[in-house]
Formats: sequence, structure tokens, C-alpha cells
Amino acid sequence: MHAMMLACYVDGTMHPGEIATVEAYAKTLPEFHGGDFKLYCQEAKLIAEGVAGDMNAAVELLCEIGDDHTRIRTYLAMVELVYSSGEVVGAEEHLLDSVRVAGGSAGCPRASAGMTEARERVMGQVSR
Repeated sequence: MHAMMLACYVDGTMHPGEIATVEAYAKTLPEFHGGDFKLYCQEAKLIAEGVAGDMNAAVELLCEIGDDHTRIRTYLAMVELVYSSGEVVGAEEHLLDSVRVAGGSAGCPRASAGMTEARERVMGQVSR
């Protein structure tokens, strides 16, 4: 959820439909079943606001994710959120590219390849 909120705030504002999209998506994930979404959202919002406008800080935060599987899953959630509106702004695109590249340069080429594949899959669905 933190990564999704970062994607929402990377352009400096939270657009009206984004929080509803984050909530709907988060509720499908087993990690959030039975949890307090508002609490998760408040925590994620604080983190996202703390790095809003600072692309390097956002990428560094996301690169702290330890394992490849979680990195890819996190990236996929970000891609789905960014593309759900049908319009991707420059800051969002830059964040996605930066995170993907950083995944490879951080010694995680498998994560970078998985992120590229995930993004292509989502973009293919959006263009249909």
C-alpha cells in the first residue's frame, strides 16, 4: 500500500479516484483481510507525503524492499494503479522507470526483468 500511495503522491497531489482505487485493490490482497484500511492508509499517506516531490527518496524507499517476489508484486500494484486512470502523468512514468531500473542496478536483475514483464502485461490489458 505504501508503494501505491507513493505512486499517487509522486506528482504532488492525490487525485480524487486514486484513494478509492487503492482501497479497492488493497482489499483484494490477503495481507489486508480483516485489517483497518483507514489505519493502513494513514500510515502509508504519512510515508508518501514525506517523500512527495523527491523522486530519489521515493525510489530509495521502494528499493528497501528485501526480496524479489515482493518487489515485483509491489511494482505490479503501482503499475496497475498508475494505469487505472487511463492517463499516466510524467512523474508517475518516471517513478515506474526509476524503480524498475533501480531494481536491476541494485543487484536484482530478476526483479527488474519481472517488473518489465509485469508492466508489459498491464499495458497490454489497458490498450485493449
